[in-house]
Amino acid sequence: EGPARVLFVCTFAPDEPAVEVLEAAALLPDVEFVVTGDLARKPEVEPPPNADLVGFLDRSSYRKAVEEADVVLTLTTEPTSAMRAAFEAVWAEKVLVVNDWPLLRDLFPNAVHVENTAASISAGIRRALDDRDLLMDKTEASRRTQLLRWDTQIAALREALGPPRAPD
Repeated sequence: EGPARVLFVCTFAPDEPAVEVLEAAALLPDVEFVVTGDLARKPEVEPPPNADLVGFLDRSSYRKAVEEADVVLTLTTEPTSAMRAAFEAVWAEKVLVVNDWPLLRDLFPNAVHVENTAASISAGIRRALDDRDLLMDKTEASRRTQLLRWDTQIAALREALGPPRAPD
């Protein structure tokens, strides 16, 4: 009920295209944007009326924001970054929008992938909302894939470290 809600998880770090996200929000006036981040570092552009800059959230408020989101958006300008918020969205079985980088396509094959432009971000969010039922059908598989990846990585790490030693 009510407008669709996009949670843009950011800190307003230099590698996050926050200005482009706010421009994308202006292109989607029927969508509510909740934007996290250090308000002291927010861009010097006026957010559109449908964008609520909420600052950093404590653990329970962040969890609630993720639960209430129809789409989780997390973006970077760094092609080798894998954002923690993207993994959290998969864990929470949320529709995810991330960058169109090879690493993120590999890690999040069921996400909607976008470029760091207002036009691409808004189009990706619109697609995520329009195809939400189809994308939601894939969230459980995405979570299982992530868990399997973690299990494989833990096993490889344990093997590399060898058997545990008895305390001295």
